[in-house]
Amino acid sequence: MELGEQDSNLTGLLSVIIPIGAMKGKLENFYKTIESTKNVRVEFIVVIDDKNDGTAEEIRNYLTSRRQSASTIILQQAYNGPGPARNAGLREAKNPWIIFCDSDDILWVDQVCEELGKIQAQENFVIGNFSVKSRSHEQVMQSSNLMEVALNPGIWRIAIRRSKAIKLEFPSLLLAEDQVYLVKSGLFKSKPTFSCRTFYTYHVSVKGQLSSRTSNSNHLIDAILEIENYSKTNGAFSKENYYLGIILARLTTTYLKMNPKHRKNLPRGIYRMNFSKVLGFVMGIFLIMSTAFRRTTEK
Repeated sequence: MELGEQDSNLTGLLSVIIPIGAMKGKLENFYKTIESTKNVRVEFIVVIDDKNDGTAEEIRNYLTSRRQSASTIILQQAYNGPGPARNAGLREAKNPWIIFCDSDDILWVDQVCEELGKIQAQENFVIGNFSVKSRSHEQVMQSSNLMEVALNPGIWRIAIRRSKAIKLEFPSLLLAEDQVYLVKSGLFKSKPTFSCRTFYTYHVSVKGQLSSRTSNSNHLIDAILEIENYSKTNGAFSKENYYLGIILARLTTTYLKMNPKHRKNLPRGIYRMNFSKVLGFVMGIFLIMSTAFRRTTEK
């Protein structure tokens, strides 16, 4: 179903892919993403992972009840996870740039579009800052270099040229599928454009998030193994492997936080890394621990 035909005289700029699970009654941030968008060169691809809970009906009623400047495509079936849902959105995307947004967060679409309007034809990645918001606090996180991206490697706040994005598919994981995708996209051996704008607001401690379920932690193990296998194609002193080491540190600490009693399940291979990965892994652990310590002392 498509709502709002896009003017054929306009050239599209950005496709926003939003996978949505069982979110009935919890779509406030999704609405804010849609309502904050004034740019008519944007298409929203809303991919509903059908759970028969009324989410699809709520979204359709909302979109039908308001006049939108951007076009909207709705896809609906049982995708069984964010990876397959994003893949379905990728197959539908028509515009030169693609960005992903989770339904419980807010993407500041016009900020992204203003930045994309400046980009040269040969550039494939544009990365903005993001903010982390809890019930009582909001903090802007910088993404001014690849080390900072590796330390917080969410795909949100990264616009990818469509010709690059459609060459890959997301794995069928419930966690860290976007980290695997970004690694295999070649981001960490590229020279992306960094923006000082805040593209995204990431919400923590939201009830029902996949990362809040301990049973999903094994998907992190699968992601670690996929990244580890990819990294073996690089040399011992590869700069890309340095960034991959930081990502592995982030996924490892996330797993231990979710499932501290099962550390033995971590694959041994991540501790037998080449020089660049070891350096990145150690640096990642140091940065994660120092950040956690700083937050503790601030409280």
